[in-house]
Amino acid sequence: MRRQFARSTTGCPEHARRPGDATDLLSPAKGDRFVALGRVVRPGRKLMVCLGEVFAEDGGRRKQIALMTASMMVMDTSTGLHD
Repeated sequence: MRRQFARSTTGCPEHARRPGDATDLLSPAKGDRFVALGRVVRPGRKLMVCLGEVFAEDGGRRKQIALMTASMMVMDTSTGLHD
């Protein structure tokens, strides 16, 4: 589940592996709507650092409920075949 969260929020590719990650649940997930944001903090050819945040929105107020950091190791999946 965390790997799917990381990929969906940070844009980290399917062929990335996680050498390390941390997920912190900060508050109960209560709200009318949930917003997940993510970004790659430091891109690299072999290793990238990603950050993901989840917010609960209730009555126009936004509260952070989760934080995830992950180090993603990029794997070469090329086959040498071209279209």
